[in-house]
Amino acid sequence: MYNRAMKKLSKRILTIMMIFILAASSGCAASRPVNDSDTGMVEVSPPRYTYADGTYRAYGTHYSADGFVPVMTIRVQNGIVSSVKYDLYDIYDDPLSEYTDEESLPEAEELKLSVKNLSAQLMQSQSAGGLHYSSKYTDAFILLAKKCLEMASSGEESSSGVAMEQRYTAADLDEDTGITSHLEVTFLGDLVRSISFWQTGEDGLRLSDYFDSSSHPDDFSVTYQQLISYLNRTYEDMDEIKKDNPYDCPLVEFDIYNSLASRVKKMHKSYED
Repeated sequence: MYNRAMKKLSKRILTIMMIFILAASSGCAASRPVNDSDTGMVEVSPPRYTYADGTYRAYGTHYSADGFVPVMTIRVQNGIVSSVKYDLYDIYDDPLSEYTDEESLPEAEELKLSVKNLSAQLMQSQSAGGLHYSSKYTDAFILLAKKCLEMASSGEESSSGVAMEQRYTAADLDEDTGITSHLEVTFLGDLVRSISFWQTGEDGLRLSDYFDSSSHPDDFSVTYQQLISYLNRTYEDMDEIKKDNPYDCPLVEFDIYNSLASRVKKMHKSYED
């Protein structure tokens, strides 16, 4: 009777000890440190998803209006994200973070600070969800991080483009009339999301404020509002912004619009991976 009771007590003690050991071991796993060359020592939480070891790269498909494209590379070792590299590259493939000229230096320093903070968060959480930092670089960083982790989850060790919303503007002043024409186009990858064409007089007011809905400055059959509405029209899967004149009269606005559209198309340059 005594021996049986002692055996039960021993089993209970052994069970409690195993529970403590498992709790301690899981606690150690919850705070594995990673030493990143750019970010420093980072405490890493166990990933909620399974990542395959390898190197994964994601990039924006087009250059921005100021001539840069974001590129991210992450490295997974032993199932955890151990390194994050992110930068903006110009058309000569030079990274913004390495710009040293006086004009670009403040922006380069802002980029490096943003990347350091966001990379630390990404490695700590092992997830792109919940990343937060007040910076103009945050949205693109998160989009590329999600793509890299998606590839790491599938084990597809490759390089992949990500379509991002980009906005481009162009303007032209007619010195004879004092009229300035403006064009703003927003793309998502190759597709046109929105077009905004307008003209302003020397006083800065839009010409549409001068003409009522039944008039055109040159007394053509089409009204000025109809013309502007047509030039600003978009449709599903639209990938071309130049437009032909569908009206039975010559309209100088089409020449102006298409000239600005050509300038926008040059800015909307694809990134060659």
